[in-house]
Amino acid sequence: MPFCLNCGCKLPEAAKFCSECGAEVAAHETSPTVTGGMDDSVAVRSPGAGSVYAPSITVSTEQEKRYCDICKNEIAGKREFAPCTHCGKLMCNMCGDNFKLRAGNLEIPEELREEYFEPLCWECWKEVKAEINRVDRDREQARRRQEEEKRLMREKEERKRPKTLTNSIGTKFTLISKGEFYMGSEESDDERPVHKVRINNPFYLGTYPVTQREWKAVMGDNNNPSHFKGEDLPVETVLWDDVQKFIKKLNAKEGTDKYRLPSEAEWEYACRAGTSTRYSFGDSESELGEYAWYDYNSDGQTHPVGQKKPNPWGLFDMYGNVWEWVQDNWHDNYHGALADGSAWEDSGADRVGRGGSWRYDFTMRCRSAARGCCDPSDRDGSLGFRLLWEV
Repeated sequence: MPFCLNCGCKLPEAAKFCSECGAEVAAHETSPTVTGGMDDSVAVRSPGAGSVYAPSITVSTEQEKRYCDICKNEIAGKREFAPCTHCGKLMCNMCGDNFKLRAGNLEIPEELREEYFEPLCWECWKEVKAEINRVDRDREQARRRQEEEKRLMREKEERKRPKTLTNSIGTKFTLISKGEFYMGSEESDDERPVHKVRINNPFYLGTYPVTQREWKAVMGDNNNPSHFKGEDLPVETVLWDDVQKFIKKLNAKEGTDKYRLPSEAEWEYACRAGTSTRYSFGDSESELGEYAWYDYNSDGQTHPVGQKKPNPWGLFDMYGNVWEWVQDNWHDNYHGALADGSAWEDSGADRVGRGGSWRYDFTMRCRSAARGCCDPSDRDGSLGFRLLWEV
C-alpha cells in the first residue's frame, strides 16, 4: 500500500489525491513490493508545486510498517517522521531534528541558508554545525584583520599629526593620544570610586593655561578681568560663562567649532600622562615645588606660565598657578560617572575646577585626582582655564 510523502498517511491503490493533506499522487506502484532501494517508490506533489516534493521513502510492504534508519525502531503515527534532507535517511522524531528549530539561536551564514533549511539527522547536523563553525571562524578572523588594519591606519594617521600646534592668537597645543586610565583616588570621598575611563579620540590640549595676551587677542585690550596683570601671566578672575564667550569668539575668528573646555576626565587623563601615582612625577610631595606654584612658593600671586617643569606629556602648570575650569557640572562623587571621557553635565549649577592654585592650595589640592567645586558666578583671582582643540 502506498504512502503520502507529504503527510505520511496510507493511500488507497487508486487514489489520485491524499485525503489528509490534498497532495496529488504523481505515481505509485500497483504491486507494493519495495525492497529497500530509493528507485521504486511513491512520490506526491504538493498542491500547486511544480516538482516532485521529497526524497523517496523506503517502505517494508511485508509488514506495512516504517522503520527509522537511525535507531531501527518502528515509526508510529502519520506525521512522526521525516527524511534527512542531507543524506536521505528516514528518521523518527526521537532521532530526527528540525534544523530550523535547532538553528533558531544561531546566526546561519548566508552561504549556508539555501543548502540547509529542512530536517537533518543528528550525524548530518554535526557536519552542518562544523561547517557553520568554520564559516564563523573565517568571519571572525576577517573581522579581526579588518580591525587590525583600521588600527594600524589610525596609528599611521596619528604619527602624521604634528606633536604641537600653534593657533592664530599664539596659543600652543600639545597632542594627547587616545587611551584608557583609572580616574579618581581613595584619598577623598569626592574622588571615589576609582573607575576606568576610555578616551576614544586624540585631542590637542593647551600646553599652558590661557594667558592674558591670548585673552586680549580675542576679547579686546580693554577687557582683561585679571587681578594680577601681565601678558604671560595666566588670565584669571574669569567666570565660567566668560570662558564660554571667549571660546565662541575664538571659534568664529578661526571659522571652526573645534575649541572647547576639556571634560574633567580629559583633563585628568592629560594631567596623569600615563601615570597612576598621586602626582605625574611620583608619590612624593617633596618634589611639587619643581612643578607647581602653590601656597608654599607662590609669594601670594600668579606667575608667568611655563616656568616650572612639565609633566611627561609636555604640559606645564597642570598643578598650581591657577585652578582651571572644565566643562563638567560638579558631582559629590563618581557614582554614575561616564566612562567614555565626555563631560558629565546632567545636574547642578556648580562647575568643576582642576589642578589647584597659588593660593591656600597645599600639596593635597595639587594632586592629579584633586577636584574643586566652583561657583560659576564667582570671580576668583585663582581661577583660569586651559583650551582643548578637537582633532
